[in-house]
Amino acid sequence: MPDRPEGDHSRRRLSPRLRASLILVALILVAASAATAGAVSGARKSSPAVSDFAFSPEAFAVGPVLASTRAQRVTTIRYHLSKRATVIVTIGRKTSGRRTRGRCVRATAKLARKSACARYVTRGKLVRSRQSAGDRAIAFSGRLGGQTLTPGEYRATIVATDSRHRRSKARRTTFTIRKSQSSNNGTPPPASSGGLPTGPQRRLIKPCTVTLPDLGALSAAVAAAVPGSVVCLAPGTYGKLSLNAHPAGDVTVQPNGIATIAGASLTGSHLTLEGFNVSGDEVTVQPGSDHITVQFNYITGGYFGVDAGPTTTTTVNDVTIRGNKLVGPFGEDAIRLNRYHDSDGDGYGALIEGNEITGVRENGNHSDCLQAVWVGDHLVYRLNYLHDNRCQGFFVKDQQSAVDGVVADNNLMLRNAAPCAQSGCGQPSIFQLFGPITSLVMTHNTIWTPEGESPTTLRESGWGSVQVTGNVVYRFWADSSGPFGSYSASNNVAAKREGSWPSTGISIVGSPHFQNPAADDYRTNDGRGVTWAPADQHYGP
Repeated sequence: MPDRPEGDHSRRRLSPRLRASLILVALILVAASAATAGAVSGARKSSPAVSDFAFSPEAFAVGPVLASTRAQRVTTIRYHLSKRATVIVTIGRKTSGRRTRGRCVRATAKLARKSACARYVTRGKLVRSRQSAGDRAIAFSGRLGGQTLTPGEYRATIVATDSRHRRSKARRTTFTIRKSQSSNNGTPPPASSGGLPTGPQRRLIKPCTVTLPDLGALSAAVAAAVPGSVVCLAPGTYGKLSLNAHPAGDVTVQPNGIATIAGASLTGSHLTLEGFNVSGDEVTVQPGSDHITVQFNYITGGYFGVDAGPTTTTTVNDVTIRGNKLVGPFGEDAIRLNRYHDSDGDGYGALIEGNEITGVRENGNHSDCLQAVWVGDHLVYRLNYLHDNRCQGFFVKDQQSAVDGVVADNNLMLRNAAPCAQSGCGQPSIFQLFGPITSLVMTHNTIWTPEGESPTTLRESGWGSVQVTGNVVYRFWADSSGPFGSYSASNNVAAKREGSWPSTGISIVGSPHFQNPAADDYRTNDGRGVTWAPADQHYGP
């Protein structure tokens, strides 16, 4: 064959066998590419998946938050994520309910004959945005939104959502929070460490063990009751109730319907008065009693609303006043605390939480919403709603020696300038604590009282440690040149700071942005102040 002339760029023809081989290779490459693209496309179109969801450890105790540290990890939430997604873990506490119409609902007297069931009440959520695929872990302190989960059984539900809003199947696991081991050694109880949940406060009505027709039969039944009994009073209007219980476990006294009593005297141990209308005289927790609870009652008209430990010498131990609606005017205080003591070392000598107090007005008797006198240890005041009073809302004074540990946490105090019940009364301080106090933890309170310039004050001497964190306060004021032995503060806002109250950790603002002040919803959603709204809470029976 002659040589190809210079400049002849025509291609040499491929042999049929070589051309077939090249076509085959091309087809294989196209197929592989299509398969890969299909797999990628399928992955993009699929929903995220969560697996291996668990708490490690699954049982733990929650310790206190120290002033100098962040909340500590007590467990780790572990799971595997199939693709990048936002993860939401919803925490629910196990409670008892009644099954009706195929659902487990809150127990009520009407459902007492229905089958019992386990009901989970949401306490809060953990959100982790745009997490990458693979094995993931969340450090968990046992706290949600600054609030500590109470000891008990819980269920956690995890759901992942990708950028196109496709959701995974929900996965669930359970965990248990144990009671922390604390000692009665002067350490203040931690803020938000038990009792009420972070979500709505609700009364859980227990089914009656027995219903009695009069006060005499009721008192006799309580005196002989076994632990766990629920002794009920028939509907009606009655005189003053006198109860004395000494069981090894709790006994609850409540109405089977609607009942009004003229007052109550409570003594003994492990006794709960719940769900009554109380009008005309006070509820008295007698000296020497222990583990007495007054909760979810409507109380009005007495000289005091609740008088706990009316003595200068004998303590009431581990008293709880919770969820009540106290409506003034009273002859003096809505709640009076005298001597109180934490006998079981659980961090609560007197627990005042979740109460609504209104209509208390100064009448010449120093009418206060809560006054604590003489002395005690581990006073916890939290989640209370005070509005439209003219009172000293949280008032500690006249103690014979130092109060050992005070917590004021997540309280809402508003409009403390109602008209005087007598002429010429001055403007009381809505929050006023006098030393000596060994330690004070003041966290996430909203005390917004521009009416009357009602101040938040710490006074006189004898102060140990003071921790002030995450509060929204209209007016901070102190009148001592050196009231604090050890002071720390962070993330607080105020309209005014006056006197000798330190400026550390307080930003001065005109007025924070509250969600809905017309409905008393004073949440700010910026990590400061109260975490709840009154409309979501239940007070009284």
